Amino acid sequence: MKIELGSALVKGKRSLDKQLQEAILDAIGGKLAVNRDTRRRMNPSFRKIMDGVRDNVASNTPGEELPTGWKVKTSKKSGELTIVIENTLPKANRPVRDGKGITLLEIFEYGTGLYGKNKSKYPIKARRVPNLIFQFKLGGWFEGPGPVWHPGVQARGMIRKGNDKLQRDTRKALKSLESRFAQNARSSIAASPGPVAP
Repeated sequence: MKIELGSALVKGKRSLDKQLQEAILDAIGGKLAVNRDTRRRMNPSFRKIMDGVRDNVASNTPGEELPTGWKVKTSKKSGELTIVIENTLPKANRPVRDGKGITLLEIFEYGTGLYGKNKSKYPIKARRVPNLIFQFKLGGWFEGPGPVWHPGVQARGMIRKGNDKLQRDTRKALKSLESRFAQNARSSIAASPGPVAP
């Protein structure tokens, strides 16, 4: 599970204004398409955005160890820049035992049991220890070998929330860049001399 901001190379020559308009539209889907020079100037801004998204994802990830695994990685392949946020902890991406291929991150992203797609409780029992021990939400404790009907884990939606933040922050950065470009263009036109007479 990861969040990706990819920059596609633009073919042909188009005005920066047109490219920015297209980039704003493309950012809605999480992809960014701008020319190489503009992209180079924008990279620090997008790295900063992705750092903020990583912090948002980490703050929505439960536990003490799991949130620390979120990292921002930058790669350049075939002239394309990609910035990715992913959890690098092995236990985060390894399928859980008897989870039918589901990972720990997927459990917290989508939920399980009553909160997942099956909308039903499931049995759990002690495996490596003699008894299950847990506290109920409404108070009181359970201790026994099980099985007990587990209600499931509520979805945290950390990737979904991170993608929402990425789209909001990317649109905001592109709008800012577009307005700066428009201001620079107006200043250049106002400062340029009129047409030269033959």
